[in-house]
Amino acid sequence: MNFEITSFDNGLQLVTVPMPHSYSVSMGIYITVGSRFERPEQSGAAHFIEHMLFKGTTRRPTARDIALSVEAVGGDINASTGREWTTYYTRVSRDHLHIGIDVLLDMLRHSRFDEPDVDRERQVITEEIAQSQDVPEDLVFLQFQELLWPDHPLGQDIAGTRNSVAHLDRDHLLDFMGKSYVPSRTVIAAAGAVDHGELSALLAPVVGSWPAGDGPAFEPVAPRPDAAIRVKHRPSEQTHLLLGVRTGGRNSEDRYALALLNSLLGDGMSSRLFTRIREDLGLAYSTYSFISNYAEAGQLGIYAAIDPRRTEEALDALLGELRRLRDEPVAEEELAFCKAYAHGRTLLRLEDTGANAGWVGTQLALNGEVKTPEEQLAALHAVSIEEVQRVAQRYITDDALTLSVVGPLDEAQCLAAHLAVE
Repeated sequence: MNFEITSFDNGLQLVTVPMPHSYSVSMGIYITVGSRFERPEQSGAAHFIEHMLFKGTTRRPTARDIALSVEAVGGDINASTGREWTTYYTRVSRDHLHIGIDVLLDMLRHSRFDEPDVDRERQVITEEIAQSQDVPEDLVFLQFQELLWPDHPLGQDIAGTRNSVAHLDRDHLLDFMGKSYVPSRTVIAAAGAVDHGELSALLAPVVGSWPAGDGPAFEPVAPRPDAAIRVKHRPSEQTHLLLGVRTGGRNSEDRYALALLNSLLGDGMSSRLFTRIREDLGLAYSTYSFISNYAEAGQLGIYAAIDPRRTEEALDALLGELRRLRDEPVAEEELAFCKAYAHGRTLLRLEDTGANAGWVGTQLALNGEVKTPEEQLAALHAVSIEEVQRVAQRYITDDALTLSVVGPLDEAQCLAAHLAVE
């Protein structure tokens, strides 16, 4: 991967990946702010602001005006809020790069935050929160975060709570945005049929009018909690299980071994979880594992939705696969397969302009540097059998397991014996 970076005087950074044979260009604004940076009374502010940037600017007064600006040339535009970042992104044909970046910058610097729009969007977000409480798979993940990161912003819903959102008004949102949306925490990334110099010139008005700033700090994580179980009763056809542990952060020396461990465990139809839980035992239609990496810590989780009558059997099977990774070295052939799988998946994903923009934009915003796919894949291929087992033994300990359950169960006592929970 070839890329070019420009750092402006106010701290804003631009990174581009040329893909000259592409018909399109994907652009994103990556800002290092998310729900982790919120105090309890601000919970949901970062997500609320993301919604409001689509409600109108001084030049495009309505949400429809913003959408029409991009869709009139066949493009699309969207955004996402995470725990440590927020991104606004668009994809347009290469002839309309100037339109795409103009809309994004207009939203970033000139959004109106009209009171009626704030009030209306508060209702929308309240319904979004309510919806997540009604979807068992969403709820089991929210509950898992709360258990794994107790009394910490990483454990709160990115959307906030009904109470916190109810108290966020226009002044609160503008204050949070003014302190958080600073150029030194912002990266603009583009990939596809893009000329770095042309895009850099289009940013000049923003660079000149956007003063530098530091942005807020986040609260460090506390030591990991002991093993814990929480069961939330919901009348449903399935029990949703989410079992996991804390791990190292995105720059941990363990990150590549953890990525392969996750691939072994539950990434794809040939993974151990899919083979054992679905194919061998017929316990679940949906089962997978995942890793989430934050600045100095992360998490590994495994999910399954199963027949309530087979909850304990399924939990034993999930625990068995976790403990097997810890207690038995992975076979050389299986590790080689996982490396080849990860290698191929990475390269296939990077056929897309949006994925290339995300690759460089996210890394530059969160880590301050960009490692190419070639560099990351080389590090992945260098992971040994011993390293995979070492990280499994380091993080997968019985006294660290966290279990979130949502379904037609009434209590956690029947499951406690399976974990190191008193």
